[in-house]
Amino acid sequence: VLAVGATLVIRQEATGGVMIASSILLSRALAPVELAIGQWKGFVRARDSWSRLVQLSQIMPTGLPEIMLPRPADVLKVENLHLAAPGSQNAIVRGIAFELRAGEALGVIGPSASGKSCLARGLVGLWQPIAGAVRLDGAAVSQWDPQLLGGHIGYLSQDVSLFGGSIAQNIARLDPDASSEKVIAAAKAAGVYDMV
Repeated sequence: VLAVGATLVIRQEATGGVMIASSILLSRALAPVELAIGQWKGFVRARDSWSRLVQLSQIMPTGLPEIMLPRPADVLKVENLHLAAPGSQNAIVRGIAFELRAGEALGVIGPSASGKSCLARGLVGLWQPIAGAVRLDGAAVSQWDPQLLGGHIGYLSQDVSLFGGSIAQNIARLDPDASSEKVIAAAKAAGVYDMV
């Protein structure tokens, strides 16, 4: 474009201003191409990352247990449990051990930031232990399908919030097959039916 513009200016068929304006228009027209070239390394890295994820998903097991475990009914056993926040190796909870049978209860008290919520997250399988185990009727919590385990145990955090959906869906724990009778019975058992 500059060569053609220079030729036209020399032949007196265009002015220098036309050549400058053409140069500016050309740089604006090529800006997206230059941007794509500048970002090409990012595109290549994203493509390579995607292919590695696909390969990893083919190598990794599906995560579903091979044997369906029966409904937990008898014992919750915590064995020398050590927990750390995901991505960290610094244990927040160290060496916790106890056993509860069906119908028994255990209160955990302590000052703020002493690990009570971390323990609850470990008991329901939200955090994986860095040492020790949490077992339901002898099977480690990690052996359960999380979808099935959620129907047997739960976790209520300090900061209560509802899932996206109706109150009935929240009470049914997002189970689309839950009957209205069961939802109402659960609301009454929890003492929230009149409030709802």
